[in-house]
Amino acid sequence: MIRKLSWLILLIVPVIYGCSQFYYQSPVTKFNHEAHVDILFQQKRDCFFCHKLPSIETMIKSGGQLKIAADLKIDGKCHSCHRDVPTKVASAPQNCSTCHENMKVLKPADHVNNWNTLHSVPAKLDSKTCETCHKQWYCESCHSKQNSLENYRHSRSFKLKHSLEATIDPGSCDKCHRVDFCITCHRKG
Repeated sequence: MIRKLSWLILLIVPVIYGCSQFYYQSPVTKFNHEAHVDILFQQKRDCFFCHKLPSIETMIKSGGQLKIAADLKIDGKCHSCHRDVPTKVASAPQNCSTCHENMKVLKPADHVNNWNTLHSVPAKLDSKTCETCHKQWYCESCHSKQNSLENYRHSRSFKLKHSLEATIDPGSCDKCHRVDFCITCHRKG
């Protein structure tokens, strides 16, 4: 046990010593590491407030040296300090692109291609999570057509009548469905 602890200490010291050299690049490519380090150290928080150590195997393979910030995975979440509503610690910019260049990187794993047709149950259970990224106008851009925020479903006669709706307003399907949705049934040839 003491031997493992000694190895762990030998591996951690170079990491702590070298933390100030890192500049984290992804997914937040506009991240000012130095500004955050100073503030966090003033609050008596160390590198591990945001970063978690890599596995022991990774540390052994690298000889205890971490060459880039990506070797220290981000464990903390920016919004645990940076909130939409200003706090004593920090407030988030109102425009996500202030910090995030590639918004697709931030897209949750459950937001699959047909997410817009599946989101009603999770949204009803925990709308605050949705509001982390989506503002009220985002929901209204689709749901205002139904004059409600209830889950919109087509009537039973939809398959028979949808060609009329699509002829009148060809873009209406795209409000909820991906462009390739129609191809599922309407294949050429």
